Amino acid sequence: MDRNKRESTSTAFSILTDWTPQLSHTLALEYQEDKEDSSHWGSPILNAVSDTMKIDMSRRFE
Repeated sequence: MDRNKRESTSTAFSILTDWTPQLSHTLALEYQEDKEDSSHWGSPILNAVSDTMKIDMSRRFE
């Protein structure tokens, strides 16, 4: 999206422990954070309530 500030942070950690030859355990921790000025949820469409959706060509590349 034009003129949109965005910052994203992602990190992951995992550890595998073998308790016995037949039993193992994996502990996984994940963290993700997204910061942006405004959300973008798709392209604007015309006549959204009908079965045929058409993109507003005047706003296609915004």
